[in-house]
Amino acid sequence: MGDQTLPEETADPVEVDADPVDNDPEVGTLTPMRAVRKVAIGVIGGTVTAAGIALMPLPGPGTPIVLAGLAILATEFEVARRALDAGKRKAKELLERRK
Repeated sequence: MGDQTLPEETADPVEVDADPVDNDPEVGTLTPMRAVRKVAIGVIGGTVTAAGIALMPLPGPGTPIVLAGLAILATEFEVARRALDAGKRKAKELLERRK
């Protein structure tokens, strides 16, 4: 036991990415920090969107709040990005009809 030596490291040093939020190189895997961010954005964006939907029948800014929630969600989710783009197109159409 006393004469055992550890093998020398022959592997090249691994470069560490400075941004802990980025995806791992393997497709479909998330770093823990990225997963936490994705969940937090989902909860916050979903809450804002739900509040906007709840305000739709009431007088007030329901539609802008829904769009704000979708904008938050669109930072992480492609489906929300497409919905936000559709909402923007619809809003532009409505504004052009008012002219």
